[in-house]
Amino acid sequence: MDSTSDGNTNPAAAAIREEIARSGPISFARFMELALYHPDHGYYRYSPIGKRGDFFTSVSVGNLFGRMLAFYLERKLDSLNAPLQIIEAGANDGSLARDILDWFGAREVRYIIIEPISRLRDLQRKTLAGLNIQWFTSLDELSSFEGAFISNELLDAFPVQVFSWNRPQNQWQELGVNENLQWTPLRQSSTVNSAPSHFKELAPLEPYLPDGYRIELSPSAESFWHQAAAKLQRGLLLAIDYGDEHLWTPDRPRGTLRAYHNHKLVDNVLANPGQQDITASVNFARIRAVGEHAGLASDPLETQAKFLASFAGDYFKKELPQTRQFQTLTHPEHLGRAFKVLGQFRINS
Repeated sequence: MDSTSDGNTNPAAAAIREEIARSGPISFARFMELALYHPDHGYYRYSPIGKRGDFFTSVSVGNLFGRMLAFYLERKLDSLNAPLQIIEAGANDGSLARDILDWFGAREVRYIIIEPISRLRDLQRKTLAGLNIQWFTSLDELSSFEGAFISNELLDAFPVQVFSWNRPQNQWQELGVNENLQWTPLRQSSTVNSAPSHFKELAPLEPYLPDGYRIELSPSAESFWHQAAAKLQRGLLLAIDYGDEHLWTPDRPRGTLRAYHNHKLVDNVLANPGQQDITASVNFARIRAVGEHAGLASDPLETQAKFLASFAGDYFKKELPQTRQFQTLTHPEHLGRAFKVLGQFRINS
């Protein structure tokens, strides 16, 4: 196993070590949860976005993304005969909601934000001051709903489990983190005989996988998406994120797990917890299956470039061109290819 160290003392690392000292090595999903979401020391308590932060988003490019998304949502909801209600999960600083509502202008739109992090709710309230917004801290607070449920760069931030293929033992082994913040096999490993169905999907590949081949699973992201799909009575679920439908391939021997700091890719995802972003690509094949299991129909998975281009002509008939922003949002070397868009919908209540 490759090993790492955080390299310096920081509060998040101390909190993680304290938990490991009490209960032994933890899963990577738990490490990621503490590193990103610890109520006092987690990365998302303070991380900025844009030039001053660790990553750019489509929203940080400018207001075009939100305005085009509003145009799309209005047309899509009208085609589904669904009300103009938008529920955004994980709204960051509220900029996307502001840009969407700005496009709608005086039209009546019910907008709901689901945000569990109090600091971000405070930021959102400042950004959206004077606008008619309703906040919930969790999806549990919604019973059922109609309209559009959107998540932009949310699913890739859910904690993931990491599994490694042990060729000598012919089994999958879950990797955890020890007190030195190093990778370690967990005692309760998942094998081809005891693992859930997702490992059966990998069975045809196993004879060709090298020792140490890694994959990530995100049960929490899948559970969240299933919960949203089950609550949707009529309308649309829309996820925009890094990811693909074919992640488990031999050309990804180390999986998709990665970290970012100051806009630079960091090799060591276990280093400096709480001070760098950690993410894994969304497995859209599994997210799609979760929604379809809940009875939703699916649009084809598209790149952000293809998604925006599909209605850009109609949009720019009504709006002034914003060429620079559109190029950034759709260029394959910027945001156009890396981001994918999955739409799932229910027509009849």
